[in-house]
Amino acid sequence: MPRFRLKIHHGIKWASLSQISRQGVQFVSFVVLAAILGPVDVGSYAMAMVVVGFATMFRDFGVNALIISEPSLSPELFSAAYWVNLGIGSVIALCVFASSFVAGWIYGNSDVGSVIRVLALTCIAGGVSVIHQALLERNFRFKELAIIEIGSALSGAVVALAMAYRGYGVWALVAQQLVTVTVNSFLLMRVSPGELKGPPDLANIRRVLNYGKSITGFSLANFCIRNGDNFLIGRFVGAEALGAYSLAYKLMMVPLQTVSSIVCRISFPELSRLQEHNEALKARYLLLTEQIAVLAFPIMAGLAIYSDFLISTFFGAKWSDTPRLLIILAAAGAVQTTIFPVGQLYLIKGRPGLMFRVTAIMSVITVLAFVAGIPWGALGVAIGYVLVTLLTAPFEIHYPGALIGVRVLDVFATIARPALNTCLAAFFGLLVMRGMSGMPKMLTFAVSFAAFSSVYVLTTFFGPRLGGGTIWNGRNR
Repeated sequence: MPRFRLKIHHGIKWASLSQISRQGVQFVSFVVLAAILGPVDVGSYAMAMVVVGFATMFRDFGVNALIISEPSLSPELFSAAYWVNLGIGSVIALCVFASSFVAGWIYGNSDVGSVIRVLALTCIAGGVSVIHQALLERNFRFKELAIIEIGSALSGAVVALAMAYRGYGVWALVAQQLVTVTVNSFLLMRVSPGELKGPPDLANIRRVLNYGKSITGFSLANFCIRNGDNFLIGRFVGAEALGAYSLAYKLMMVPLQTVSSIVCRISFPELSRLQEHNEALKARYLLLTEQIAVLAFPIMAGLAIYSDFLISTFFGAKWSDTPRLLIILAAAGAVQTTIFPVGQLYLIKGRPGLMFRVTAIMSVITVLAFVAGIPWGALGVAIGYVLVTLLTAPFEIHYPGALIGVRVLDVFATIARPALNTCLAAFFGLLVMRGMSGMPKMLTFAVSFAAFSSVYVLTTFFGPRLGGGTIWNGRNR
C-alpha cells in the first residue's frame, strides 16, 4: 500500500478515536451536568455562548484551511498566520469583555454578562491553538492530536462535574469550557513542529488577511444559521425554553460533530491534493457523501424514534419539552449531514468568496424562518428550521457541486439508498415499539432498537444497491 494511503488510514484511526472519545466525554458529562443543573442554568450558558460563539468565529480567520491546503508552506507564511491570529484573538477577547455588559442588559440576566466576561479568556488561547492544530493535521499527526484532545476534554469534564456537585450552577459549564481550551492550547504549542521566524513580513500578512476575510464572512453567515435560533428563543421566550431547545439541538448535532467531522477532517488534506483533477475529486466527494449518510442517517432516525425514552431516562422529567423538539430537529440534522462536505469543495477549488456569498444568502433566509416561528415558541423555531433546511439544501449543493461537475441529482442518487434503508428500519422499529406498548420501557426500547438496528444493517450491507452490487462492491470502491 502506498505510503500516503497508510497515512490516510492511520489518520482515520486516530481522528476517529479522538472524535468519538471527545464527543463521548462531552456527551456523558453534559448528561450528568444537565441532570444536576436543570434547564435554567443550561439556558443561561447557551445565552452566553451566542455572544462568545459569535466572537470565536473570527478567531481562526480561515488560516487553518490555508495552512492545510497550501502546497508549500513556508516558515514565513506560518509566522504571519501565527501573529495575525494572536493579534485577532486578543482584540476579540477585549470586544467580548466589553460586550458582556450590553448582553446582560439585552437578555435581562446579569449572570449572562458575568459568564461572558470569564469566557472571553478562551478567545486568546483558542486563537493560538488553531494554528498549531492545523499544522499537525497538515502533517497527518493525528495520534498526537487525539491524545491532546481527549486529555483536554477529560480535564474539563472532571472540573465541571466536581463544581456541579458542589453547587456552583452555571459556573460548572463555564469552568469546563475554560479548562478544556486552556489545556488544549498549552499541549498543542508543546508538540507543534511550527517555528516562528522572527517578525512576519507585510506580504505574507496581507496574504493571510486576504484569504481569511472570505472564510470569516462565511463563518459569520454560518453563525447566524447556527445561533440565530438560540438568540431569538433566549430573548423572546426565555432561559427555560432555550435550555430545552439547546438540549435537543445538542443531541441533533452529535452525528454532525462525530461522523461528518471525522470523515471531513481526514479527507480535506487528501482532497486538496486532487484539486486539479475534477473527475477524481467528484468520485471521491460522492463517496464521502455516501459514507456520511450511511453512518449518520440511522443515528438521526434513532434520536427521533427513541426521543421520549432517551430524554426521560437520562435527563429526567424536568426536560419533558425536549423530545418533540428533538423529533423535529433530527429531520433537519439528517439533511445537514449530506451537505456538510460541500464547504470543502469551495476551499479546495479556491472559491472562498463564492462560499461566503451563498452562505450569506442562506443565513438571511434561515433567520427569517426563525423569526416567523417565534410566535409559536421554541417549537415554531424548530419547525421553521426544518422547512428552511429542506428548501435550501438543493441550492447549497448546486453551487459548490458545479465547480467539479456534481449535480444535485448525483447527490440525491448517492444518498437515496441510505435514506430508504433508514426509513425501512425506522418502520420496523416503530412497529415493534407500538406492538409492545404497555410493557416496561427498557424492554420495549431494547427489542425495538434491536429490530431497527438489524433491519438497517441487513439492508445496508447485504441488500442490493440502486446501482447494482452492495455497499462493499459498488461503483465507488
